[in-house]
Amino acid sequence: MDYFSDQTCFVCQYPYDNINEEPLGPFCLKGIEIHKNQPVETTIVRAINQLSFAFVDKLISAISCQLNDTNAKNTIFYNVPIIITNADLYLINEKAKTTDIKKASTINDIASKHNFLIYCNQIGEELKNYNYERLNDFFDEYGINKVVERFNTFTKDYNHFINVISTYYCPRAMLIMHHDENYNNYDKLFKYLRFLLIPSKQRDDRIEIVIKESKKRFKELEDKIKKRKKS
Repeated sequence: MDYFSDQTCFVCQYPYDNINEEPLGPFCLKGIEIHKNQPVETTIVRAINQLSFAFVDKLISAISCQLNDTNAKNTIFYNVPIIITNADLYLINEKAKTTDIKKASTINDIASKHNFLIYCNQIGEELKNYNYERLNDFFDEYGINKVVERFNTFTKDYNHFINVISTYYCPRAMLIMHHDENYNNYDKLFKYLRFLLIPSKQRDDRIEIVIKESKKRFKELEDKIKKRKKS
């Protein structure tokens, strides 16, 4: 959340966007709880909906800090939507077929166990409209003209800005994390975030590798184009 800050978020920009070779976990599109050998969809859907509809207020809180000239006005806020569960997390194998599922004697026959899953949130019309109304009410109270004057973002068009945030970023993905008794997954999560956000020799070394790899790929592409032109 850097839309009203003099600072600019670097995490999504090159080369920082490539410094982690792997995400915390694989991506998924749907979740089902298996309880007493029966599929239950309502629990995970309820958790996703509760987090989805609560998320816009976190954005508004961050925006308020940046607009109201508080000590945090130039702070970049990283809001990470997380669902924590003590249930084991499994992702069904990509090439699993119906016949494989029928033959399976345990879940391990058709799925892999993970500590983290990244859920790709499908923002429907109801959530989009809710996000839009909450953001518009906040900006209207603050003063839309004053809001536009403070824009330091991808657009100067208020309607474009509020539509993009409501439709795509609120929230676009969620982290689903398994709660383990020894809190090892919390350590993994915080280590991952520290690596991304806090300068370190490890991060600098990784950035250098990313830049070298990028230059190498660009050179290879450049050589291919030259060969084609000669031929």
